[in-house]
Amino acid sequence: MAALVTANEATPSIIERALGDRDVEVRRLAALAAGAEGAVTDRERLLQRALKDGSAPVRLEAVRAWGRRLQATSCAPIRAAVMDADPHVRLQAIDLLGGECPQAEGPSPELASLVGELSARPREWHAPAHAIVSLARREPAAAAQVLPRFVEHPTWQVRMYAARAAGVLERTSVLVALGADPHDNVREAALASLIDSKRPEAVGVALDALGRSDYQLVLTATRAFADPSTAPRAVPALINALKRITKEHKDTSRDPRIAILERLQALGDKAQAPALDAYLKDFDPRVAAKTAEILQAWTGAPRAAAPQPVPSPAVTLAAVQELRSKRLRVTMAGRGSFDIALDVDFAPLTAVRIARRVGEGYYNGLTFHRVAANFVIQGGSPGANEYAGDALYMRDEVGIHRRGTVGISTRGRDTGDAQIFVNLVDSPRLDHQYTVFGTVVAGMDVVDGVLEGDVIERIEVVGS
Repeated sequence: MAALVTANEATPSIIERALGDRDVEVRRLAALAAGAEGAVTDRERLLQRALKDGSAPVRLEAVRAWGRRLQATSCAPIRAAVMDADPHVRLQAIDLLGGECPQAEGPSPELASLVGELSARPREWHAPAHAIVSLARREPAAAAQVLPRFVEHPTWQVRMYAARAAGVLERTSVLVALGADPHDNVREAALASLIDSKRPEAVGVALDALGRSDYQLVLTATRAFADPSTAPRAVPALINALKRITKEHKDTSRDPRIAILERLQALGDKAQAPALDAYLKDFDPRVAAKTAEILQAWTGAPRAAAPQPVPSPAVTLAAVQELRSKRLRVTMAGRGSFDIALDVDFAPLTAVRIARRVGEGYYNGLTFHRVAANFVIQGGSPGANEYAGDALYMRDEVGIHRRGTVGISTRGRDTGDAQIFVNLVDSPRLDHQYTVFGTVVAGMDVVDGVLEGDVIERIEVVGS
């Protein structure tokens, strides 16, 4: 069924049969096929059947398919899905209601109702936060009226969604205020909106962001200096940020540092060459190579990179043997726990590295910051974002990604930073691309129920 979906060759009769299969994954793939490109005979009836399936992943795929192919003709099934028992289906439906619906159907009162449910109770912010963004797209005046409640909310994720809504509403003053929020992920969302809308206020917010510790925020800040007229203010700030971040001596600083160098390449000139000379011997070969490229372009003289890489942590056979038949027990705050059986034979370097961090309490109190329903949950970032992780990169130990397998997030080959992800479905597109170091062998229902921002109370190494 997966092969037929990939090839876009699933016929209506095959989809019909697959929707009646006893295996949830086959039915989910059937719903995906029903929303495929091109003409699918009887698409509406097939999706209506999938929308009534007893399994949430199937209904979720059906809601998405309806949004892609049939939302322009009717939003009724999406509006109905807002009341689904599964939170992932609900959130997907709320997001889709931010798109176009037939004019004859009128406004979506569901969004206004959900926005009104915002409270400070834990784990109850998701639906209102998603709804404020969709409401901003559908009914700007109504969204603007309630936006202050979201901007002032004590939960930083709610303020992050408020920044996204303010971007849709083009509320520059709100975005500037959120650009100074105590939490860097809120700042980043606000700054990204200011940059995307080409607001001049983005420059001031970005200059301030260059002094912050969060790599994602610094990376976004570099985008604010596309206009050459910003050079007099931007170049000194970029050089200072590069120097400060380099002193941290983290492999995982590569992305923001490369972004800074690229912006300096565009805005600077040979007058700044002395400030970059030292980076020819940087601990990151990519940074050293980029520096050589810039200096040669500025001066016209050949420059050679001479990187001095940081050695990888040693892994001994004894450390690997010690983990045989061991599990990681992930206890979620108020949500139960799940166990990961470690595969030390196929991913010894990763298993030892993660177990070491677990023993140090590294993950305790962190979150699953990314929940991509019917794909993965990802967490273990000190900054609750893609760019904040452990200091040293990890070598890839690639494997097969089936439901329940646990991998390492990367931003390119051999760039893992100890952030973990759990596959919610079979994901063959990840095969041989990302590390697999274990498999969830107990508590997969807990994994399925994780929502964005859920807290990892602790992770322990336990016996099998």
